[in-house]
Amino acid sequence: MVTNLGFYFETQKEVRGGKFIWWGDTNPTLKKNQLLGGDLLNPKKGFDHFYAGQLGKYVPGGGLSEDQEGITIYRAFAPNSAATESTTIVLNATGWDDAPEVGMIVMVAPDTATTTGQSAEITAVEYDKEAETFTVTVDEELTVTLTDILVEAKGDAASEEATPLVDYVNMWILADEDLLPTDGFGIKNGHYYMSGVSGCAAYIGRMQPLTKYILAQNKSLIDGVFEL
Repeated sequence: MVTNLGFYFETQKEVRGGKFIWWGDTNPTLKKNQLLGGDLLNPKKGFDHFYAGQLGKYVPGGGLSEDQEGITIYRAFAPNSAATESTTIVLNATGWDDAPEVGMIVMVAPDTATTTGQSAEITAVEYDKEAETFTVTVDEELTVTLTDILVEAKGDAASEEATPLVDYVNMWILADEDLLPTDGFGIKNGHYYMSGVSGCAAYIGRMQPLTKYILAQNKSLIDGVFEL
């Protein structure tokens, strides 16, 4: 029998990222806060991490948009190697890239946000720390090249006529932030309400991969800088 038992430990955490991302002339006093904010519409089920400089789409309540009101985080993944009609895709995991999750619906980003393509559901994810890669298994064959970008797609299952989940962006995540799971780990139906900012500029090479239709929104005339 044990009485008055104490157990002490230290937590250990390794978070990829932490890169210096903001363009030097970004003035904090000029940032525009989205005070109303909204629900996070595409949370991960497991532990998550927002990166400073990550982009999102904000649809305020009462707006004229047909989209669901709230915030959808823009997530994009760069292939580490090419694959032809394969259900195994290797993605970069260098710290500049978001982490894929089982259950995500992904597709190769088209040139325009309205162009349809094949999407697939991620069924397994394996992280290799030394190689700095994620190896994901998907339920439909995809063909990717080293110049492609994978993005989250609309829907809750694979489709031959999928479109990107985030078709434009209008907000930034200002600082790194750890997120708790929204399902599992003793948590059920987790819910995030959040807001972002606009009026910032960041180094493109230190952001998540940007598709052609996202780059088309860039207001900066400085090579290598994205302004929104």
